[in-house]
Order: sequence, then structure tokens, then C-alpha cells
Amino acid sequence: TAISVSYPDPVTGAAACSVVENTGDNLANAKFEASCIDGMATVILSVHSSSIAHDASTLSNTCNPNTDLGSCSYEYVLPCNPELGCCIEVCEPPVTDCLEGPIVQGIDIGEGEEQDDYCIFSDTPVMTGTMDTDTVEFSLKDTWAADVSSFSVSYTGADGTKCEMVTNTEEALQAATFTAYCTEGMAEVVIAANSMDMVHDATLLAPGCNEPADNEKTCAYSFVLPCTGFDECNTAILIVETPPPTASPSAGPTASPSAGPTASPS
Repeated sequence: TAISVSYPDPVTGAAACSVVENTGDNLANAKFEASCIDGMATVILSVHSSSIAHDASTLSNTCNPNTDLGSCSYEYVLPCNPELGCCIEVCEPPVTDCLEGPIVQGIDIGEGEEQDDYCIFSDTPVMTGTMDTDTVEFSLKDTWAADVSSFSVSYTGADGTKCEMVTNTEEALQAATFTAYCTEGMAEVVIAANSMDMVHDATLLAPGCNEPADNEKTCAYSFVLPCTGFDECNTAILIVETPPPTASPSAGPTASPSAGPTASPS
């Protein structure tokens, strides 16, 4: 039994492959480094065994230690910031529109040495409420270490794209409830946090949607929200949210991974 891992080379960005024999020592000592795009790295993991009847075609032959072995493949999207991002396992049948909770789809917090540490939040700041497949209610909570003065929220409402600002006070956040309209069981929400502690100027929100005060900077995040209660999902695919604020996968084997939620926020 062996495990092969395909990932973008940290220097060239080209596809790289490592094969590890499935023993305790080998797995414990196996470390990989991947390059990132937009704060995320895509990794494909395949398990190869004579006990597996399926033959996954995700990886090239150079990543398969023995073409006579059966294999199952899994695709992961890993955050390049340990405090932000999501990790998604995608399996066949094709990806579902069913999520257990909000997941991070995109971040605008600066990259590398320019990353703004004050942009990092400790727990998912979006909370979902009532949902009926066509709409989902959501609200916000402050989980930033930075002294955030206000939030801007962009989403699709009954009359099209809406943009609203909320002052970061306990009373204002408790009173602010938003209703987003869904497409294929999901809703996209973009949130910007404004603070004098921050040094990054996010551009994820549409121009004019966010109006920070003088001397304030902005960090922005795109979330995907479920519009169907998890108990109503009738699928083998599971995308699970875990704090803070990554997502941890759980699902069955696959023939060929497919894509997750949209690559860029709308």
C-alpha cells in the first residue's frame, strides 16, 4: 500500500509528485511544501492498494507507484495562512450544494510579507439563521483581535446586489440581520472589516460598497453560506466547518475530484 501526493512545486509552481509507502515511520516523517495561489494551495492525495478495486484517474502515471494497484483520490484546498482558509474534500458524485455551515471562499488580507496579521480572525464571523433553499438569513459577530469599528456586507438581496454597513457595537450587531438570495443552494457573502489597527487596503468589495473612516484600513473575506439545512442533504459529500476558521473534510472515495465552490467571489 502506498500514498502519492500531487502538489505545486514551491519554487517553480509546476506539478510535483511524492510517493510514500504506507508505514507508520514513513508517514510520520513525510513533509511536503506547496506553492500558493491567492492564499490557497491545491493538493491531490491518492491511496493505492491491491485491496482497492477502483482506479482513480486524477493523477498522472508518474504519481502512481504501481499501475496494477487500485486507487482512490481526494482533492484538498489548503489555506496558506494557518488561521484563515478552508480545506475541502471533493468526491464523486459531483460536488453538492450542501454545506454544514459557512466556509471561507476567498480572502483579501495581503500576501507574504505584506500580509496584515490584524486581518486574522479567531472564529468564523458569519452566523446563519433561518434558511428555506431560496434564501438564508445571516448575522455577524466580531472575532478579530483588531479594534474593528465597522463592517461592510455585500450580498444578493431581493432587489439585486446589496451593500450595507454596520457599526461594530453589541447592539448594532444584534439588530443587524441580513437575508441573502441563493443560487443552486448556496449564497455568496463578502464582508469587510474596518480598523485603524489594520494596514491592508482590501479591494474585494465593489467600489463604493465600503467607506472606512479616515486613517482606517480594510480586510475583506468571501464566504459561501448553505441555504439548505444539513439534515436535508441527501448526498455522500460532506464539507464541514471547524474553528478557527478552517474546514475539515469527511467523505467517501472518489473516481475523479471535481471543483468546489466558485473560485472567485461575485
